[in-house]
Amino acid sequence: MTVTMSVVKKRTSPQEWIHDYFSPVLTVYANEDAELIANKNNLSFTELLQPFSKMTTDVTIKDVDGTNHNVPSLNIILQDFKKDPQKAVNQKLMLDRISEENCDEKELLSKHFEKLTLDAPGYTPWFDIWMKFYLQTLPVVEHEYLKHHLGCIFAVSTCSPNPVEQLRTLSANQHRHQHEKAGSYPTYFCPNILKYYVLVHDSYSAIDDGTAQELFTQVQNAFDSANCHFLQVNSRNPQSPEAPSPSVPDHWFSFSHRWISVETRRGKSFTSGMSTSPIISTDHISAPSSSPTADTLSHPLAYPSLPDSPAPHTPAPRLTQATPKSVAALLTANDIDRIRIFTRELTIKCLIPYVEKQLRLLSEIVTNRKSRSLFSGAKRWFGSNKPNSAGGTSVVYSKEAPELQVRKLADLYFLLKLFKPAYNYFYIAKKDFLADEAWPYYAAAVELAALSMFMLSSSEPGKKYRPDYMEDAITKYLTLCQAPEFAVRATLFDGLCLKHQGLFTEAATSYIRMTNELSDLRSAMLLEQAAYCFLLGNPASTRKYGFHIVLAGYRFTKTGGCKKHAARLYSQGAQVYAGRDWQLSTEHILYTLGHMKFMLKDFGAAAEYFNSLMEGAVGSGHLQQMVHLREFFLVHHARAKEDKSVVVITLPKLHSQQTVVRLDNREHREEMLTTWHTLEKVVKETVSGQEMVHLTSTCQPVFSNTTTNHLNPQGVTGEPISVMVTMENLFNTPLQLRKAHLLWKFTPLDSEQVFSNDKKEAVSTMYVETGVLEVVTIEKSSQSQLTFQLTVLTPGQLIVTGVEYSLKAMFPDKEPTDHEIRGKQIFSITPPHVNSVRDRKNRSGAGVDNRLDIRVVGQLPRLEAEMQTPETMAQGELRCCELELRNTGPVAMSGVYLVSQTPGLVSFGKKKKGEEEKSSLYDFPLVQDNGQQFRRSREDGSVEQVSLDLLPVPLSHGSVQPGCSVRLPVWVRGPDTLGTSQHNLSVYYDTTDSPSKSTPRLTSLPLSLVSQPSLQVQCRRSGQLSHSNTPGRQVVVSLSNMSKDLVTSMDSLTVTQVVLVSRDQQLAVVQSSSAGCSVSRGETTSLAVQTVQLETVEPQWRDMARLSQLPANVIIPGGRLHFSSVTARGTAGHPTHCPPFTDFIKSYFTHNLGRRGNAPVLGQDLCVVMWRSGGTSPAMGQTVVIVEEGQEDVGELVGVDGGSEEVLELTEPAPLYPVSVTVIVQTEMVHDFVETNHCCVKVEVVMEGKQDKGVLLQYKLDGQVKGARVSGNTDGLVWLEVGKQNRLELGVTVSMPGFFHLKNLQFRAKSMDSCDKNYFEASGEEFLPVDISFTVRQAG
Repeated sequence: MTVTMSVVKKRTSPQEWIHDYFSPVLTVYANEDAELIANKNNLSFTELLQPFSKMTTDVTIKDVDGTNHNVPSLNIILQDFKKDPQKAVNQKLMLDRISEENCDEKELLSKHFEKLTLDAPGYTPWFDIWMKFYLQTLPVVEHEYLKHHLGCIFAVSTCSPNPVEQLRTLSANQHRHQHEKAGSYPTYFCPNILKYYVLVHDSYSAIDDGTAQELFTQVQNAFDSANCHFLQVNSRNPQSPEAPSPSVPDHWFSFSHRWISVETRRGKSFTSGMSTSPIISTDHISAPSSSPTADTLSHPLAYPSLPDSPAPHTPAPRLTQATPKSVAALLTANDIDRIRIFTRELTIKCLIPYVEKQLRLLSEIVTNRKSRSLFSGAKRWFGSNKPNSAGGTSVVYSKEAPELQVRKLADLYFLLKLFKPAYNYFYIAKKDFLADEAWPYYAAAVELAALSMFMLSSSEPGKKYRPDYMEDAITKYLTLCQAPEFAVRATLFDGLCLKHQGLFTEAATSYIRMTNELSDLRSAMLLEQAAYCFLLGNPASTRKYGFHIVLAGYRFTKTGGCKKHAARLYSQGAQVYAGRDWQLSTEHILYTLGHMKFMLKDFGAAAEYFNSLMEGAVGSGHLQQMVHLREFFLVHHARAKEDKSVVVITLPKLHSQQTVVRLDNREHREEMLTTWHTLEKVVKETVSGQEMVHLTSTCQPVFSNTTTNHLNPQGVTGEPISVMVTMENLFNTPLQLRKAHLLWKFTPLDSEQVFSNDKKEAVSTMYVETGVLEVVTIEKSSQSQLTFQLTVLTPGQLIVTGVEYSLKAMFPDKEPTDHEIRGKQIFSITPPHVNSVRDRKNRSGAGVDNRLDIRVVGQLPRLEAEMQTPETMAQGELRCCELELRNTGPVAMSGVYLVSQTPGLVSFGKKKKGEEEKSSLYDFPLVQDNGQQFRRSREDGSVEQVSLDLLPVPLSHGSVQPGCSVRLPVWVRGPDTLGTSQHNLSVYYDTTDSPSKSTPRLTSLPLSLVSQPSLQVQCRRSGQLSHSNTPGRQVVVSLSNMSKDLVTSMDSLTVTQVVLVSRDQQLAVVQSSSAGCSVSRGETTSLAVQTVQLETVEPQWRDMARLSQLPANVIIPGGRLHFSSVTARGTAGHPTHCPPFTDFIKSYFTHNLGRRGNAPVLGQDLCVVMWRSGGTSPAMGQTVVIVEEGQEDVGELVGVDGGSEEVLELTEPAPLYPVSVTVIVQTEMVHDFVETNHCCVKVEVVMEGKQDKGVLLQYKLDGQVKGARVSGNTDGLVWLEVGKQNRLELGVTVSMPGFFHLKNLQFRAKSMDSCDKNYFEASGEEFLPVDISFTVRQAG
């Protein structure tokens, strides 16, 4: 039982410890009548006096020089003559009393360190109790006189037949015991002891006060009146109905460092077998009483009766357990004052005069020390000279030895608080003992010299505590004296003095040195104090504190009686090791704490510690962890029997961060999920035509640790929600989960009432259907992902809080204690770290993760999309596939769009008749976002912008009804990237029933396509090879068949159509034969095409980099496009200006330039080649390339087939001259060369300027051609004004039939403002030939 004390505990200073422990000792010898008076208060007579043995006022003492000294608060130690206090204390008593004193968690003080906050008690009263008890167990030894009794107090009762004779008998008994039983308790300071006589009177006894006074007068006459005292007690009438004063017992039960014998009967200590009655008796007046536990056997520590003691005739009443209600029941405040007066008169009238007399006697002896020189020399001569011998020393002093008289004198001064002379004599004594190598005497003298210096340090600044003295004493006690108990005493006082001076590290070292393996309680106490010293040091050593505080807790556990102290110390140590990843230390602390709490029947706390132990397991699988696992189930089973509620457990290990919430059952690619929010936002903006600052809701189907989870998942009424929970079994035995289900809280829409399933009610409710996993086994040392199902039946807010299950370990060797427990785990998801910019400052903090906070809306359509694609496709191959859309929801859907992250991959083909033709080429421009999610890094370090292609899905009825499916043809173009490529497609749709911003949904449609090589096209453009009256360019298309050998249908590819897509040009003339339309495998052929310019586009509208930076209010011209094509013979060609062909070139346009609504701009001209493969199932393809500008390589391209020098000479592009040259000639004529051997062909050449300026034109004939002679005006310089023509009439005379192609007539021209006929003399313009072609046939 823990006693509640009304006096507040306070810390005891080192000075108080020294004052009150080293105090004069007196024996109290009371007869049985006096004991009976005290026994009425459940006290012995000695216990009655002990609380008041310390003076409340100062006293004065005179030294040998006649100088008066003031002694403050002198304490007297009173000990029972019949009971040795050393034997009144045993280990169990100490454990019981220490265990009653503890510090509750709320009483701990918090101290903050860097990155660490520790809780520790501000005061350790249990250490004071242990120190008080330990010091009480020290024996009285010959080498010091501090605990030798100075005298004896004899007490008899007024109820005794003859008080004077009784006192004489007691005195005679004491005298006989002192001189005949030398060495037994009590041991006296000197033969001539102090004697004090007390007559005790019970106020309500049969003896009245007058008779009592007469009896006291007889006592005064028989003994010296100064040594007599009349003590009246028990002033309270035992028959009084009034309750005794509650404050009186506090004198015995208030917390104190001073020893009071009633300690042996306090609380549960009374049951530990302590003797509470007189032990010895010398006559018929005082007889022993029985032990509190047995009438026949006395306690083992009890002192045996003297041989000459007569048999007892009347047993004294047994003292009962000491409690505030059972002690001092008949005492009043007046009685307390009388006892205080008694102790004061004893001190002033008797003790102090006696001590002054002893000081004078001893001083005379010490003064005549020279008389001992011969003796000392002889003693050293015969003594041992081996200071390190095991016995310490063989020096033996006689009782009258001068060295001992010096020691007696020093001790008397020390007991009377005269520390200066005490130190002087201790110093002299230690020198003598050192010279004699009397080590027990030396160690004790050095110890007291150090304490004297400490006590002097507070009053004399020149004096300081000497730790080296105490170190020397402790070492000698341990090594040479073999007296560890006195080494502990010296350590205790050394620690107090060092801490008082702020030397905490030194104090800790001193405490630690006195720990050993034999005394667990002592080691625990000292280690705890050492730990606090490390914490109080400057700087604080927190790791040393944690290590030693845990060691102290461990030693407390070994005592077997201080479990609460051990638990408290382990809890304090756990704060140091928490979060340090010191696995073994943490496991030991948590297991010990849990085990102790379990033994203390605190099953709730034990379960928490075992939870922490299991949570920190690392899966090493050692045997100790299996022990922990068994006890984990045992503890939780015991807790469940006490409390039926389902509590949190930490087994198996729950990986909350890996929890995945799925709102559908489709597979989604990771890159699709990471960009879902941005994709959804831009698609909603494009479809609605309204910009959104940010998304307020999302239809994201999967929420995991790699997705963006700041928005709540949006569940739909009636649709299942899957939650995948990852659990790990770290142990070497399988774990079985039964009846596992999710825990949730649900708040219906338009209601504030919260429903949950964490009670003992039904798992499912009318709001939420909860799926239950019957049995799941997690194998040893493995992870398992458990999938739980929830179906919400009404709109509202659903929060998934945790998972509940029954758990059982499948041990290979089953035991009866292998229980199945029911528990739960709560999800704890750490939000991501977010960097943001606010007020132009970079800010960093925790984000939000709402993956388990699900917003449930009403019924919506639910789309399942599937597209069948071929296993392999050729590059650019066009294949018609089938897209199936199934509405499995309860509501019709409309507004369906196909979203592709690969523009130019798919198309729905030509629009049906009746659909409204739009002026724009595309329904929606490519959607491009500046977010990081739509910028893909290439291997070379460049960044690729990902664009979204949004295509309206042509539904015949505009919607898909519930339960219906729609199949649509979709054109797919083989990707240009060889090998396997992944493409992310999505289908966007909305409900027909009250659509809003949150109702649209997206269904992902991933495609995986394998592309094989086919036709490789390269297109380059250069100037024309000859003069043309119409502006245009020369385009050479290089075609290579790169198909694989295994594909027989691709042996030969036929080019069916070549299309030029341009803003200003179109195809005019094919300058190649039809042989170039077929390309065999591995071959390359070229097609030369001439283009003409239809429009003029200003250079500023061609610079795409500049256009992309224009503000959003600029209208960009150039929306007109020219689709021109040439087709092979026998083919009608494809309408390449219509879908699906235009959809496949959408990615080559630049979208979203300038003002919203601007048409997409084609930055570079495109060459589209339509081709067809051979075989029974020919494949159609569309290859698209950008027309490159290349002047220098044209000769190589054209010369691929011919390779002759003549062709290569003509590859240099002709300069552009600002004139139109037209040749008028009859292309075919008939002449009879037999009749006339010459024929003259009339040729007219018309020259006209093409600009707003005049043109200077020079022409000449570059020699004659054999067989065709040109005549007429063949050389000249002409100025052509604006709008004027110049006609040359020439004749060509031929002498034989045939085809004639003349190029010897050449010209050059220059546009200028005014005519400068000398311009060509210095210029380097080239002459261009004028083509003159005709045929002359032979007549007949």
